[in-house]
Amino acid sequence: MRVVIRDVTVAFGRTEVLREVDLDVPDGSMTAIVGPNGSGKSTLLRVIYGGLRPDRGTVHIGDTDVLAASPRRVAALRGVVPQQQPAAGGLRVADVVATARQHRWYERETAADVDAIGSAMKRCGAAHLLHRRFDSLSGGERQRVLLARALAQGAPVLLLDEPTNHLDPGAQLELLAIVRSLETTRIIVLHDLDHALTHADQVTVLHEGRVLASGEPEQALSPGTVRAAFGLHSAIAPHPLTGRPHLTCALPE
Repeated sequence: MRVVIRDVTVAFGRTEVLREVDLDVPDGSMTAIVGPNGSGKSTLLRVIYGGLRPDRGTVHIGDTDVLAASPRRVAALRGVVPQQQPAAGGLRVADVVATARQHRWYERETAADVDAIGSAMKRCGAAHLLHRRFDSLSGGERQRVLLARALAQGAPVLLLDEPTNHLDPGAQLELLAIVRSLETTRIIVLHDLDHALTHADQVTVLHEGRVLASGEPEQALSPGTVRAAFGLHSAIAPHPLTGRPHLTCALPE
C-alpha cells in the first residue's frame, strides 16, 4: 500500500523538528530514512503511524487520511516495531506476539489468530522461541519477536524505528534480510548508511528537519549529500565479498 506525506511540519515549542517534509513510498517498496541525530527521523515515523499529530501537513496510507481516521482504522493499516523494547513483565513470547491480534481485552483468540501468529513467527525465524519468556531472550531474538508481532497484525505497511540498534553485526544482517524479504510496504529508520544503501529500494536523507535528498540509494547517498548531512567523506564501490555496492565513510583530514 502506498504512503504519501505532504508538507509535514512539527514544532516542539519554538523548535521546528520537521519542516515541510514530502515523502512518497511506493506500494510494496522498502524506504530507508537516514540522517544525523536530531534530524527528525523518529519524529517523522511517529507522524506516519499516527502517534504524533503534526502542526501542518497530511499523511495518507492508501486512501486513508491518517490524521482524520479513527485510531482503530489506522492501527489496521500499519504494524510498528518501536525503537524501545517493551517491558514484558514475565510474559511468554506467545503472549507478546498475541497482543497484535487482540483489539479488545475480552476477545478470545481465534484459529485465524493462531495461524497468523505461527506464520509470523516462522517468517521471522523465531518459531522455536514461542514458549520462552520474552525477558529471557537476547537482543536479536527480541527484535525478531517484535517484528513477528508487527507482522501478525496483517497490516499492509510496516514501520521500523532503528530496529538494528544494540544488535551484533550478524543479528543486524539477519534482521535486515528478513525485512528485505517481505512483500509489505516498509519504512525503516536506520543509522548505518551502508545498510540503507544495500537493503532499501529508496533512501530519504533528513537534515535539520528537512529532506536533503530522496531517491534511489546510490543517488540519495551521493558523496555530496553524505558530506552535507554528516560532514563525512564517502565513496561507493563494489563490496569485496558480495560485489554489491558498498558505502564507506571517513572523517575529513
